[in-house]
Amino acid sequence: MDLEGGGDLWSRLLPRTHRWAGLDAARRAARLVDENLRAQSGRADDMLTLFHFGFALDEALDERLAHHKLEAHSPVEALPLLQVTGAPFKREALLAQLLSPGLDVAYKVAPGGRQLKDHDGEGPVFKARRLACALLAEPPATYPLSFILPEATRAER
Repeated sequence: MDLEGGGDLWSRLLPRTHRWAGLDAARRAARLVDENLRAQSGRADDMLTLFHFGFALDEALDERLAHHKLEAHSPVEALPLLQVTGAPFKREALLAQLLSPGLDVAYKVAPGGRQLKDHDGEGPVFKARRLACALLAEPPATYPLSFILPEATRAER
């Protein structure tokens, strides 16, 4: 989204919505990587990841972002955490923004990536924060899919 990373092209092509276009392009790329990594697992549909929370929540998020775009809110206004990502990337700064006292970010290395425990009653915001923290905790050479396998799906099988 920065000028050197394609932001200049977006701003010339879409002068009023270039920030949303850049964010949307980055999100789509991340979703494709996430989908390809999940596809390698036998339980891809059961996995909750930073870019796959299930059909209902993913659709609700898409609708909410579309609302902010149509209302002409800036991405930073709608998503305040983008202030941290608008500057040169500093892993520690983003991790500090996401962490909160008592947030369980422990994971185990599993064949599909980094598996976090499912916590009953935990909302999607805290799950997303935990998944992001697991990605940022110890960055490896390649993208590690952090995921949660909800207990309910295991019991049903």
